[in-house]
Amino acid sequence: AEDSSNITTPESDDIDDDDDDDQEDMEEYLLGTLIVRVVAARGLENPKNNEAPRGLFGVASRFGGNSNQNAINPYASVKFGNSTQRTSMVFNSTDPTWPRHESMFLDVSLPANHLMHNPPKDITTEMTTTTTTVTTTMATSDSMATLDSSRSGSQYEYKKPNSVLTVAIFTGSVDGETKTNKEDKMGWSKQSASGDSDDTFLGMASIDVVHLLTGVSATIDSWVSLTGVASNRARVRITCEYESNEANLRRGDLCRFTQFCRPDDLFPLVPHQQYQVSEVMADHVQLSYKTPEGWICSFQTHRHMLVCEVQASSAAEICQEELSSIQERLSNSIVASSLTETIDRVPVDGLLSISS
Repeated sequence: AEDSSNITTPESDDIDDDDDDDQEDMEEYLLGTLIVRVVAARGLENPKNNEAPRGLFGVASRFGGNSNQNAINPYASVKFGNSTQRTSMVFNSTDPTWPRHESMFLDVSLPANHLMHNPPKDITTEMTTTTTTVTTTMATSDSMATLDSSRSGSQYEYKKPNSVLTVAIFTGSVDGETKTNKEDKMGWSKQSASGDSDDTFLGMASIDVVHLLTGVSATIDSWVSLTGVASNRARVRITCEYESNEANLRRGDLCRFTQFCRPDDLFPLVPHQQYQVSEVMADHVQLSYKTPEGWICSFQTHRHMLVCEVQASSAAEICQEELSSIQERLSNSIVASSLTETIDRVPVDGLLSISS
């Protein structure tokens, strides 16, 4: 497991504030699934301990109080985008370890009109791919300097989607402490995903998973410090994987980069341009494009970075279309109509009459 110091902490500028009420009504495009598991937590403390009587030198007294005061029943609430789930409750533990089967599957989606990069204003031309000519927007060689300067945000308006995974730890209350682990296992995924109103907050951890969503990292397995609590010892171990829905890319498809890819990371490639798939090699895809000067350029990227905008027709589909066309032409020919008329006369005139 990695140390939390190696984790990219989300910056305030990286988080997309949901200030547009109209976004809730937009159609969502499902990019893939985030597979998350909260493995364990260490160093959790019951906030009620701060209310314990103080003894000599200000140390909390362990005598004369409730023996169950230190006991907590922690569970984790995991949130990404609009998806929220929670783990089961671990009883009487400040160092809980959750069952291995409790993996959470969270949707990774973006509004359809914010799925891919939008072109800068007043930069429009015709792009020719290696096999297909399509009309779209791209930067010419003269405007490449403009795109370079726009990386600072002067013309190219880029707003990174929210890619922060949040894990909050609560301690739950169980009536009479009669609820069994078996009962909790059976209902852990169906319970309320956020902390219940009478549960106590124990801390929160955040991880920016953009490296998973763009294929830079295959997995995340890290201990992350909890914030929002007085103790600096509390940590939680989180593992994450990502599976993209764009798994069936094939040669000839036209793709574009998702909004999770920063323009700075793609430079000198044009973020909003269409690129054609030349070859698919497991998780890596080779793309090609034609420059305005006529050069054929190619590069390799991870499939998690791409959205297929136009699917190429397979050989079977092309053959099927050709066979359907031949069948349609034959059905409209004079020979076919004459043959149909002859067959219709057989029951009435008989074969000998027709042959003569």
